[in-house]
Amino acid sequence: MEARFLKPVLDRVTDELQDLVAPNVALDGALWSLIWCIRGFVVGGVLAPDGQIRGPRNAGALRQFRTHLHLLVDRMFVPSG
Repeated sequence: MEARFLKPVLDRVTDELQDLVAPNVALDGALWSLIWCIRGFVVGGVLAPDGQIRGPRNAGALRQFRTHLHLLVDRMFVPSG
């Protein structure tokens, strides 16, 4: 399944983004890190300060996760200019 559906998408994304990432970033590893982070949040959620697990249906947890994910992506890319 992955070879048929996921690999072509990852190949296209890699081709499009390769020149935009910082020189010290291995793009394939970075993309897999993002995939794993997203899957982990969607499937397992995050531990909230009150000890409860919160997932994507919780607006606060989703907002916090998205902020963190954007930070990760921002740090992968070379600043323009």
